[in-house]
Amino acid sequence: MIARLLILVLFAAGLAGCNLVVTEEPVLSLHAGASRLVLAPGLWVVDDDSCRLAPGAPPAAWPDCAEWFLSRDGRLAFSQGRVPAGSAFPPNPDGAPVDMADYYLAPGHPNVLQMGTSKPPTYYYIGVEPDDGTSAATLSAMTLWLVQCGPANTNGDQKSRAQTPFPGLRFTPADSQNCTTDSPDVIFEAARRSRALQPVKHAHLVRADAGGAP
Repeated sequence: MIARLLILVLFAAGLAGCNLVVTEEPVLSLHAGASRLVLAPGLWVVDDDSCRLAPGAPPAAWPDCAEWFLSRDGRLAFSQGRVPAGSAFPPNPDGAPVDMADYYLAPGHPNVLQMGTSKPPTYYYIGVEPDDGTSAATLSAMTLWLVQCGPANTNGDQKSRAQTPFPGLRFTPADSQNCTTDSPDVIFEAARRSRALQPVKHAHLVRADAGGAP
């Protein structure tokens, strides 16, 4: 299942689940060095002009359109609407599905968020910049965009895969709409080039802990 954060950025980019860098192996964490970045543990919300939250509104009273996630120990739990009380991970909101994903945030220029699941093995990549402009190892606010194969073909309002992928990326018979690679360097370069291809999303930490009553 594609995590909600990816879906949100997909919609912002006007894509329909294609033209993305997708791998069956967690390429960045397999080739990881000694350093890594982390998303601050706790409750995050994705900023969306179409779903404004009242200033000071408690998470338990957020509207149904609110998209949020919890970060803890290298995992993300996504849902929407009001945030349930309690410290369960993943949370169990009334009637709303919860998407789970493992993540690895690799430092670079830009940083790249690897997000996916091992069963079935599917990993996606998102460019990340800290919104506060610092180089801190723990992020509490960020700008997000999809790592794409290249400039998408456009036919009216519909977008499809790039005719020519960025260097080092390749399309495969198993997935003719998305591209892949086994090189971290290729992913970082694609992330750098993808920044200008799409609108971005923003997310920030609301509560700096992973449990407790909202």
